[in-house]
Amino acid sequence: MKRFVLAVITVSVIFLIAACSVTTNTTNDHKNMNDKKTLQTETATTPLKVEKGPEVTLIAKEEKQKLSNGVVVPVWTFNGSSPGPEIRVKR
Repeated sequence: MKRFVLAVITVSVIFLIAACSVTTNTTNDHKNMNDKKTLQTETATTPLKVEKGPEVTLIAKEEKQKLSNGVVVPVWTFNGSSPGPEIRVKR
């Protein structure tokens, strides 16, 4: 009985590993893409309606930020901080 259980587990593991190792061509080959089939919808071709409201100035800038472990990483800051200021809107 122990041999049977061990054999079933072994076969199951082999099938699982085999199923996970199956690979296909996953490269991004853009040769077969055809842009002629792209459709434009009405919302993509008509200009958006601009509504008046309060103006917000948001300046995005690439800077370096030091993490707590001392590592310096490049980050995008908005108005000099990362994350930037919170902007709330009502629909």
